[in-house]
Amino acid sequence: MMYLKQFPDICREMGFDVEEKAKSVTLSVTDINYSIDINKKLFLEDLELILDSYSEVREAIAIFEAKTKSGKYDNLDATELQKLKCVFDKAWETGRLKDDTGMFQTEVDTCHQHAEYLKAVLEKLLEKLKKEVDKARLYSTSSHDFPIVMKQIDASCYKAYVPTKSNNGFIVQEYIFDLNDIGKNDEKIRAQFDELFQRTNTADSYRLLAELSIEVGYFVPVCGIFFKKMGEAVSYIKTKTDVDMTLVQSDKTNLEMIRTLDKFHLAMLLNHICADSKNCPSSTTGWCEWLGNNWNFMN
Repeated sequence: MMYLKQFPDICREMGFDVEEKAKSVTLSVTDINYSIDINKKLFLEDLELILDSYSEVREAIAIFEAKTKSGKYDNLDATELQKLKCVFDKAWETGRLKDDTGMFQTEVDTCHQHAEYLKAVLEKLLEKLKKEVDKARLYSTSSHDFPIVMKQIDASCYKAYVPTKSNNGFIVQEYIFDLNDIGKNDEKIRAQFDELFQRTNTADSYRLLAELSIEVGYFVPVCGIFFKKMGEAVSYIKTKTDVDMTLVQSDKTNLEMIRTLDKFHLAMLLNHICADSKNCPSSTTGWCEWLGNNWNFMN
């Protein structure tokens, strides 16, 4: 499964510190001085393998070693620390986290509890990441009279199919774009539609950014395919995405909110005027007639 741009944000929401490298991602838990390296290309698969082979005894020992290295047990003298180490050495051999002397059972129990908690958090993280992949495979939203069918096909890359009316039928416009290509415009879009991003969680904000990038014209279609009938356009999109647009319920959380903003309506109007600047009216009456003919475009 692909590594998505939103994965680090989800990991942080689950309480992990995240360090992204070229080929791996390190998840750290500061409180217990513990970290896990996960293959970036096979992020979900590697995380699943970690959980499938998870041993609370082994991880409790690793947590003890990380705590020792970070100085968590500096309050113990050398002899006491050696005795505590022997308890964990024995746990490695027996598979039991128990201090038979009773001197360090509190320390042993604490490491065990941290190992149990870490497993629970990793399981919850894997569940959230899988749900995110499912959402990324298909995302439908309203656009003018028809839904957009948008798919995340790589870490930050999206493909969208946008059906629109034409003079003699329908055109399916296809977009392929990488959010990283927005560059500085990323901040401009987020600032302009700050109200929307405030209502959207971090992971979903990337899809919102993708929608807005199309809506405000930062990306142009890579191609447009003409169909005489809407049914033919719907069949084409279904072939490409396995989505029956006649059954799709548009998501009203993003673009519908965008279109409730007056500045967005004004931006659409100005963009439409600029696109047809050669045919602009030259009188007030002419503009009223022009608005009447183009009103549906802006609503």
